[in-house]
Amino acid sequence: MVSRMAKAGLGVSLIGAALDFIAGSLMVQMQPMPMSDGMGMQSTMSTATAWAVLLYLLGVILVVTGVLGILRVGMRRMNIVGGLMTAYGIVMILIGMAMISGISPMMQGAIFSGIGMLVVGIAMIVNGAVMVNSRRGQKVGG
Repeated sequence: MVSRMAKAGLGVSLIGAALDFIAGSLMVQMQPMPMSDGMGMQSTMSTATAWAVLLYLLGVILVVTGVLGILRVGMRRMNIVGGLMTAYGIVMILIGMAMISGISPMMQGAIFSGIGMLVVGIAMIVNGAVMVNSRRGQKVGG
C-alpha cells in the first residue's frame, strides 16, 4: 500500500517537474532581437539554452524520484527518497531565487515561475523531512 507521504511526494515532484519543463521551454523560446553581429546575443542564447537543459534534467529527475517513491523499492528506502526530495527542494528554491533576482536569463513569466519554484521547493523540503522522520519513527517503534 502506498503511503500518503509517497503520494504527496509524487504530486509535489510532478508539479515541480511541470514548472521546470515550462520554465525550460520558455527559456528555449526566448528570442532576443538581433542588434549586431557581436558576441552578446550568442552568449545570451547559449546561457538560456544551458539553463533550459538544466531545468529539463531537473524535471526528469523529479519525475523519476517521485515515481520511485511510490514503488516498493522507494517504500523500503523512504529515508533515501525523503533525503533526495529535500535536496531537490533546496535546488528548486535556489533556482526560484535566481529567477526572481534576475540572475537567470530573462524570460516571460520569470517572477511567477520563480515564486512557483520557491513554493514547490518548500513543499518538497517539508515532504522530504516528513518522509525521513517517519521512517526513523518506524525503525525506533518497530
